[in-house]
Amino acid sequence: MRAQQHFGAVLRRRRDTLGMTQSSVARLSQFHRSYIADLERGAANPSLGTILRVAKALKLSAAEFMQRVEFEIKRDPNYEQDPKQPLRNPKKGEKQASQGESEAGPEITAAAAGMTPDP
Repeated sequence: MRAQQHFGAVLRRRRDTLGMTQSSVARLSQFHRSYIADLERGAANPSLGTILRVAKALKLSAAEFMQRVEFEIKRDPNYEQDPKQPLRNPKKGEKQASQGESEAGPEITAAAAGMTPDP
C-alpha cells in the first residue's frame, strides 16, 4: 500500500466511526464529494491544506489524524515507500543533508522558506 491509500483508509474508518457520509465530510471540509471518494481510494495526494480541512471535518487535529496514518503505515509490512521520499538514513558513503539543509539541497532551508524561530 502507498501512503495515500493509508491516508484514505484512516479517513474512511474515522468517517464511518462518526456515522458520516462522504457528502457530509465534503460539505464540512468544503470539497466535492468525488474528491473525498478519491482520497478514500488513495487516488489523490492530499496537500497540507487538504489534511487540515479534512481532519477538522472529522473532529481531529491534523496531528492526531496524521499519527493515525503513520500508525497504519508502520503496521503494514507491504508498505511501498515512495523513492522520492526516503524514510531511511543514508548508507555509508551517501551524502547526508547537513543541519539547516534539506535533502532537496541548500536552496530549501527554513530561512529560504520564510520560517524564522519564535522569539
